[in-house]
Amino acid sequence: MKTLNEPFTKLSMRRRYEVWFLRLGLADGAGAWWFRYLLTSPGRNGCGSDSRQQPVQIWATWFPRVGKPQTWIQGFSLRDFKLSPRGTSPLLFGAGENRISEKECSGRLEVDGHRICWDLRYRSTFRVELSSKGWIGFSRTPHSDAIFSGEITLDGRAFRGEPLAYGMQGHNCGYRHRKVWTWTHLHFLRSDSSSSTFEALAYEMPLGLMFWRAALWHEGREYLFHRVR
Repeated sequence: MKTLNEPFTKLSMRRRYEVWFLRLGLADGAGAWWFRYLLTSPGRNGCGSDSRQQPVQIWATWFPRVGKPQTWIQGFSLRDFKLSPRGTSPLLFGAGENRISEKECSGRLEVDGHRICWDLRYRSTFRVELSSKGWIGFSRTPHSDAIFSGEITLDGRAFRGEPLAYGMQGHNCGYRHRKVWTWTHLHFLRSDSSSSTFEALAYEMPLGLMFWRAALWHEGREYLFHRVR
């Protein structure tokens, strides 16, 4: 059974990006985190020597409840990179001290005088593939109603919990970044500790067409919507 996390990219591909990412809101309401494990244009060794242009990049963004978001990006060469073979599972993506697999991830970034570390585990009951267009790209959500446990630290400030946060883990791939891409994901924690999620996606297609789709997971049932405005 596929997990929706299977890699698509070969390291020989010159025009391709693939990303595994997590978005999680802290259970105590202090803020939210976004982590990205990105592989881009490996066949031409990225787009340059800057961290934002390396073929392997790890992103961490902190959204505090009060204040402006902060983003840190660290790049890695293919020499420091490990990826499970194309189309196989379980997933293994590793770059330095950063890694993500099917149900856990960890990382350590030191950028511009800041240190961000995380060690997370997650579980879920729902997954969905919103879009799959072959080599053009896909948008998958292997963990839609994810519950996170573990620890995140930012410059010595620790966030810990069992559970720590609620959110999702996604997996996207494409041959280019689209000019029009509108996406949202909502995770509702219900009074009985169960979860409902809503995810919607719209993006531009060739010949002036638009792709639209949305998915609702509620009370153990999946609802797909193909006509969305």
